[in-house]
Amino acid sequence: MKNLKVEALKTMKVADLQKVAKEAKVKGYYNMKKEELVKELSKLMEQPPAPKQDDELKDNLITLKDIMGEIGLKDGKKARRILRNESIPKPGKRWGWDKKEKKSIQKVRTLLRTAM
Repeated sequence: MKNLKVEALKTMKVADLQKVAKEAKVKGYYNMKKEELVKELSKLMEQPPAPKQDDELKDNLITLKDIMGEIGLKDGKKARRILRNESIPKPGKRWGWDKKEKKSIQKVRTLLRTAM
């Protein structure tokens, strides 16, 4: 979102505020009155921007898909079910491990190989 101050938001027209709200992906911006738009946009300005995932993190990640490709397993649903049944915790938002976690990765590989 642009670096706007609250005072600048208050002087803008509703149509302009709606454009800014649309860019900021504010839900329901088209039904809001001017005061509501200013309030929502000022809340967004106060929040720090969400950290983006670095390419380095992606490079250091071994995903379940990568491990399945090594083993020759094609069914991701089956692989995830095997891991859940063995009480392997999901290591975050996705099934991927840092390359430094060699023990965890090896455990996943052996579990999937034996289940084939």
